[in-house]
Amino acid sequence: MSIIPPVDYPTGADGTLFSPKETYVMSHTDSGKATFLVKASTRISMYRYDNMHLAGSLKMTEHAGICIPQMDAYTGTTDFTAYPFSKRKGLSGHNQAIHFFQNDNEFRSAVWNRLEQTSFSLSKFDVLFTPDFTMFIEDYLSFNALQAVYMTRFVGAYWQQVCGYQVIPTLSFGNADSLKYTMWGLPSNSVLGVCGVGVSHSPKARNLWCYALREAERLLSPTLFIVYGPDFTVPGLKTPVKFIPDYISTHFRHGKDNNQ
Repeated sequence: MSIIPPVDYPTGADGTLFSPKETYVMSHTDSGKATFLVKASTRISMYRYDNMHLAGSLKMTEHAGICIPQMDAYTGTTDFTAYPFSKRKGLSGHNQAIHFFQNDNEFRSAVWNRLEQTSFSLSKFDVLFTPDFTMFIEDYLSFNALQAVYMTRFVGAYWQQVCGYQVIPTLSFGNADSLKYTMWGLPSNSVLGVCGVGVSHSPKARNLWCYALREAERLLSPTLFIVYGPDFTVPGLKTPVKFIPDYISTHFRHGKDNNQ
């Protein structure tokens, strides 16, 4: 592997690469029109597509030069019935929570591309879990994993800090390397949600999953883990764990549908 040496670019007296005047001249055509000018309607559309128009209302923390929305701790009740987002219709919302431990296709477009509309429709529910955007284990998809962390924290922080909803932060991870950043923006001393579906079928996946919970315990001191999935013991974990029966186990393996 070759290492490319850093380029010694000339800088001005203030340490910047270009002076304000040079920056201005380079960003305009000879006729004085801004080179990177975007029509207002197009800019608004771009901002809304990535929810950039909402970012200014959120608390941010910087990690390794990257700004991540910072969620607040959830310290409320866990005495509720949890339902997947795809089965929210017809529910009263009272003593009910909505979770996103399901295929991304069931919620991604609704909670990211139509965040404001979807958020309003969820106002009747007492508690929301943050979206559990998929984090892939392949190393070359690490950007996608980091993007999933950002989107999850963004939606959760928006629900907490703008909508005033009660929100349980969720912990997700892909491979072991993702543990370097997967806890960015998570609060300390909070209830944390985590998906445990499928980890029991692979010893390696289960070991990594248990390790991730112990790391979260060490770094964040959570008050409780709410695990969506089958009940099992996590070796070495001191934090209390509450299990929520997953839909696959209750529906397909036991022959009944309780919508959880």
